Amino acid sequence: MAKLTESEIAKGANSSSFEKGYNYYHNGYVLEITQRGEQITAEIEGSEYQPYQVQVTVKEGKIVTANCSCPYDWGGYCKHIVATLLHTVHEPGGVEQQEPLTTLLADLTAEQLKQLIIQVAAENLDFLRAIERELQWSKVMPTKDEMPAPIVSRVDVTAVKRDIRMGMRNMGPKGYDDYYYYEEGGADEELHKILAPYLEQTLALLAADSLDEAGMLITAVIEAFCDNLDLIEDYYEYTEGSYDGDTDLDEVLTEVILSHDLTGKTRQEWRRKVRDWQEVLGELGMAETAVTQGWDYAPLVSVLQGNITNKGAWEDEAPWFADEMAAIRLNVLERQGRLQEAIYLAEAEGQIERYIHLLVQTGQVEKAVKEARQYFRQAGQALALAKRLQELGEQTAVWTIGKHGLTLEDNWQHEKGKLGQWLRDVAEAAGDRELALQAAQVAVLSTHELADYTAVQQLAGNQWETLQPQLLDKIEAGDYSSAKLDILVEAGRLTAVMRAIDKNIHFATGDLLRMLAPTKDKYPDWGIQKCKNLAEAIMNAGRSGEYDTAVTWLRRAKEIYLHHQRQAEWHSYLDGLLAQHGRKYKLVPMLQAIR
Repeated sequence: MAKLTESEIAKGANSSSFEKGYNYYHNGYVLEITQRGEQITAEIEGSEYQPYQVQVTVKEGKIVTANCSCPYDWGGYCKHIVATLLHTVHEPGGVEQQEPLTTLLADLTAEQLKQLIIQVAAENLDFLRAIERELQWSKVMPTKDEMPAPIVSRVDVTAVKRDIRMGMRNMGPKGYDDYYYYEEGGADEELHKILAPYLEQTLALLAADSLDEAGMLITAVIEAFCDNLDLIEDYYEYTEGSYDGDTDLDEVLTEVILSHDLTGKTRQEWRRKVRDWQEVLGELGMAETAVTQGWDYAPLVSVLQGNITNKGAWEDEAPWFADEMAAIRLNVLERQGRLQEAIYLAEAEGQIERYIHLLVQTGQVEKAVKEARQYFRQAGQALALAKRLQELGEQTAVWTIGKHGLTLEDNWQHEKGKLGQWLRDVAEAAGDRELALQAAQVAVLSTHELADYTAVQQLAGNQWETLQPQLLDKIEAGDYSSAKLDILVEAGRLTAVMRAIDKNIHFATGDLLRMLAPTKDKYPDWGIQKCKNLAEAIMNAGRSGEYDTAVTWLRRAKEIYLHHQRQAEWHSYLDGLLAQHGRKYKLVPMLQAIR
């Protein structure tokens, strides 16, 4: 945890959440915080009677997972997660240390562990139900050693239907904003979360070639869903709408159907099921197409024989779900070992990345590289292919695809950064420092990460003196990012840091919080004025709900004043604020408290 920094926390939170989380941390809203190995759990005081529960996993200074029981869903970490992480950074001594669960259980005998589980389950119904679910899946799911052997156990249809009914019965706004829940798809989102684990398990059964089990499971899921829609009708009647289908459900059902031998009674049975389900759920376009066309649809048969036209695998105009349908058909063909047919279909349906990977899979590396250089437009595509070629030991092809990827004008800069990072490390390990340095520069210009900047410095050697100013100029001239501020601080370009924040009127306040420390020695007035501006904007507008935020900024300004022994200036400024806002009964005592 010692490697975790404010910068890492700020990268995962939006400006508002970081600022509020800082206030929560500073005001002591973190009630309990415990570390067990790489996992941190905390209770945070919030707007509800019960504290919010936070669970975070941190590995080597990177936040791997972060979850909170609050209803926040606006992107990035919520304020409770931010407060928890800031507490671990600034007050590590206040974090209670406990052994990880694996360590605590390591010395127990099988009988002791069994008795422990029985005792806890008797006291906690949620724990008991979680065990029941895991036991059911353990009977159905294969282990590594069993793959890809067929699974002979049966799906517990009763348990599946019971759990789905329970999930739908417990649906509702709870802590959600009502408008979001009713108007912005909150109900659809919660329904999807109920179904998602079962859809994932269905796909896993298909991967293990357990077709009967997959068919039983998807049937149980959809039947339970149809049977219990009356429990949630109010959420749709409120907006005069209706449940309009779950695309993932349609896709998984389609893959189950196409994985079966669609001859005779099997096809008739699936057709009947899909028709009945559509009457309740609405559109199941992909599944209906799958059962209608099967694998004997004339245009599809022609493509699988290598007859490729601009119509692809369709007689008339392709439906809106043509790409999803092609991907599902390719999944089935690959599982069945029909690779040449898959190559034809991928090419005909414009599934270029899949087509190229299939060429590699069938040993056609030279052709795959040629096609990739012609058709790939994104660095992420090049990275995936280069990794696969590396696994196969095709080193020459790795360098060709890797170098090509570095030249792509990729809108998704993080993908280009990942390619640069990976190729940098692979090339360095292979002794090609020139390529490693080239890739390292692409990485840092894409990510603006301090670690990538340091990697360039290490690889550059004697070239660093010449390369550094050129690299920093490019970083400084690039788009605004939180990460690049750390590089500019590391390089001593503090004026560039301040200029970047000044030019960006929508800068993240979390960035300003981080930059106050490195700038306060040489440029104290910049930080003081920034803090004053933010605080005064709140106070002058009379936004009483944000007065605690204003005081936080004033407290930061005070710290800089005192750091430079300028107490008199601070007191004079504070007296002026008290005189100006003397009628604001809520604000005055807050200002007096920071004298």
